[in-house]
Parts: sequence; C-alpha cells; structure tokens
Amino acid sequence: MQIAYLAVDCIPHDRRRAMTVRRILCVLATLSLLMPLAAAAQEQPLVDRVEGPVIDGFGATYPMESLDVPVPTDQPYRLLFDISTSPDAPDALSSQLNTVARFLNMHARAGVPPEQMQLAVVLHGTAGKYALNRATYRAHHDADNTNLALLEALHAAGVDLYLCGQTAMHRGLPPDDLSPDVKVALSAMTIIASLSTDGYTVIAW
Repeated sequence: MQIAYLAVDCIPHDRRRAMTVRRILCVLATLSLLMPLAAAAQEQPLVDRVEGPVIDGFGATYPMESLDVPVPTDQPYRLLFDISTSPDAPDALSSQLNTVARFLNMHARAGVPPEQMQLAVVLHGTAGKYALNRATYRAHHDADNTNLALLEALHAAGVDLYLCGQTAMHRGLPPDDLSPDVKVALSAMTIIASLSTDGYTVIAW
C-alpha cells in the first residue's frame, strides 16, 4: 500500500507563510485565555481581612505582622477626604467613605491612638446625596441610604462631616432633609482651603 503525502517544500511559499501565521495566532489566542486564569490564581490574599477596632461592619483591612517602614504613633494624622463621586447603584456602598473607616481601623491596629487621628470628610458632587436622612433618600432614590450608617459610625468615631453648600443648593438638598451628623459649609473649596491652613492633607479621588 502506498501512502500519498505532500512534502512541505512542495507547498507554495505564500501558503506556508499563511499556515505559520495561523499557528502563531492560535497560540497567542490560547495564551490570552490562560493568562487571566494564571493571574487570578496568583492574586490570592495572604491573610483574611478583619474588622475594627474603631469601626465594626465597615473598613475591613489586612493585619500586618511586620513592616519595613514603622508607623509613627506619636504624630497627628490630619486628613481631609474629598469625596465627589458615587456608584451608579443608589444602594451601593461608597468605596471612598469606606476608605475613611479603613484608615481609622488599620492605624488604630498599628498602635496610633484615636486622638491622634483627626479626620474630616467633605461631600460634594454626586456624593452629596449621602448626607440625606433615611426617609428623604428613600423617597428620592427608591433605595436605602447604605452610606448613612457608615457616616454615623464615622461621626461617632470623631470624624468631622461636611457637605458642600453649593452642592446642596444645586441638587435640592434642604437642611431639614440632611443627617444631623453633617455640617453644611459654604462650599467644598471653602472647607478644603480652611482645613488645609490648619495642617490637613487633602485626599481626593
């Protein structure tokens, strides 16, 4: 029995080049599918996040056993968190507000006394809606103000909460509809300038 075959040299050069290109594209396509899986397999947390000790229910962070850079525990941390955006979903938790809780929790766990953490938050833009009380927020957005409980916890921990007055006027947020924990400033720019002269570092997104 004779086996018929076609030597590679007999295949026209253009056809061989096209076959090579197809093989390369096939390999690249396979790698592109495997790379996200490999990355996902590598990105596994070393430890589980924990809550507290300042705020429970929010601001979970990863405990650190050893650090190359020690955390100063005898200096004040004066930070103003400038928050002007919000998630599309009206019942979603603000990652920026949650970061304020994370700062409190991780630094308290690192040995920074609570009185050394002098934090403030200014809400403006779409984030101004977080200052609404429960009933008004539900009436306006047909959802619960998930961030109100976080604001209350931050206020209880000594964080100063401000709402941009220009945002309140522009977005129709009257004082009677706001959380009593939030103070209205003339504008976000005003409170940022004022606290900056008092030594606050602005953290903005």
